[in-house]
Order: sequence, then C-alpha cells, then structure tokens
Amino acid sequence: MLRLKQFYTLTKPGIIYGNTLTVLAGYLYASDWKIDFLKLIAVTIGSALVIGSAGVINNILDRTIDQRMDRTKQRPLISGAITFKEALWFGTLLAILGFGLLLLTNYLVLVLGIVGYLDYLVLYSYFKRRSRFSTLVGTISGAVPLVAGYETYLDKLNLIALILFLFMVFWQMVHFYAIAINRIKEYKKAQIPLNPIVKSINNTILQIRLFYLGLVIDLILLGLYGGISLVVDLIGGLILLYWSSFIFQSMDPKSYKSWAQRIFKMSLIFLLVFSFLIVLPK
Repeated sequence: MLRLKQFYTLTKPGIIYGNTLTVLAGYLYASDWKIDFLKLIAVTIGSALVIGSAGVINNILDRTIDQRMDRTKQRPLISGAITFKEALWFGTLLAILGFGLLLLTNYLVLVLGIVGYLDYLVLYSYFKRRSRFSTLVGTISGAVPLVAGYETYLDKLNLIALILFLFMVFWQMVHFYAIAINRIKEYKKAQIPLNPIVKSINNTILQIRLFYLGLVIDLILLGLYGGISLVVDLIGGLILLYWSSFIFQSMDPKSYKSWAQRIFKMSLIFLLVFSFLIVLPK
C-alpha cells in the first residue's frame, strides 16, 4: 500500500484534481448539460492520466532541483523509494493510456493534449532553469485542460476558446507569482530564476495586479460573448471585487509573505467558484 501511495505521489495529484476540474467545467459549459458520457469520461480520465504522466516525468527531470528544496527533497525519486527506471515506465504507461483515451474525443483535443504535454515537459523545463519567463511559458499547459473540455463538445476553435485560454493564463500568473513570493527563499536555494528573484518582489506584485486586471477584462468578454447568465456575472463580479481588496491593498515589506498567502488561497477559491458558476444551465 505504501508503494502504491509513492507512485500516486509522483503524479502530483493536486495538479491533477485542479486541472480535471477545469476539464469538466469546460465540457459542461460548452454542452450546456447535453452530455455525451463516453466523450466526457474519455476527456476527463484521459486528461487526468496525461497530466499524471507529465507529473511523473517532471519529477524525473527536476530531481536535481528537488534535492535542494526542503519542500520536495522527500519525494519518492529523491528518497530512492522509486527508481528512475520505474518512474519512467510508469510515466510512459500513463501517457499511452491517457492519449489513447483522448483519441476517443476528437483530433483537436488530442492535439491540445500533446501541446500541453510538450509545453510542460520541454519548454517549461528548459526555461525553468534559465529564465524568469518560465512561469508564463508554463501557463500554456495549465490553460489547455479548460479549453480541451470545451473543445471536446464543440470540436472547433472560436473566440470563446481563446477567452477561456487567456482566463487560465491570467489566473495562473496571479496564482503562481503569489507562490513565488511566498516561497522565495526555497527558490533562491534551488537557484531557480523566478521573477521575484531576478527582478524584485515589488515588480512581481505590480505584475500580479496587471494580470488580475487582464483577468477581469477577460471575464467581462466571457460575459459578453459566452452566453453567461446574469447570476454568474453578478456572483463572479462580487468575488472579483472582494479579491481586489487583497490584491490592491498597500503593505510594508514585512507583510509580503502573508499577502501572497492570501492571494494564493483566494485564487484557489475563485477557480473553484468559477468552475461551478460556468456550468450552471444557460
């Protein structure tokens, strides 16, 4: 049982749950509850397996970084509980099963899955060690699941798909920059050139606020073009108004970490509520 738990940990289950939620939300939003259960199951489970595979392979690629961070140095690959070869086979098996299930949806969703997979494992892994823009590069893979769920039903790119994609890009930049500020000491120790390290915390806070404004504009566009109900618009607007009270508050340098923690927690709540609101029948 402990061994199974260690393999499960390698998949980064927290990331799987969050992204699978957006897959489900994207499909139900597009279909307005006119559900093709085979395709819904295929895209949900297929995406979870592909994301899990990416998590496993990322553990392999990042093992030298994980050794230097207190938060990650007990991971199964670092502790030796799981070998490199075992992790590689496990990650490959998950990818084969996941992409096989995505084939049951449509070719556009399969292509989106491949793009997200390669972005996370190739582009993001490359830039993570070399550039402060790695966070932005990594948002591509994080934005794919919501769009993939939407496109499973629709099977054609349109303005709404772009708006949903940008929503996840803006949301992730706010979310992950908050993490970067909160854990800046760990990332310095691991020599990862994130924005608050290369530039400054103040510069990162400014960017969080700009990406937040981008998120607000994006949601207004979703309301205008996406057939969202007035109830969704009102509740979403109230949440954004409440969130802005944290994002735009003034602070002294000693409170940066607690500020970032609040933004991080609020971002999780916002994504959860957003995913629930957009699936309400139109």
